[in-house]
Amino acid sequence: KDCYGSLGCTVEYSIRLAISGSPSDDCDITYEVHGIEDTPVGTLQLHPDGQYEQDGYQSGDTAKASTKLTAKVIDVDCS
Repeated sequence: KDCYGSLGCTVEYSIRLAISGSPSDDCDITYEVHGIEDTPVGTLQLHPDGQYEQDGYQSGDTAKASTKLTAKVIDVDCS
């Protein structure tokens, strides 16, 4: 996180997925990140073995250094 006083901060983040159970097929999980300006939307792919893939670290801007980021699942698509 790089902060610029009253201008807020630029942060790098990645999603940590916690699930109970595993899907029987690959699933695309679409989520939005709250706490980042303009609420970015991303997708990761969950595999039946419980492993998941995402695009690595992402970045965005927060209004203050104390802002906590949260991710909310908005869609699950299993093939």
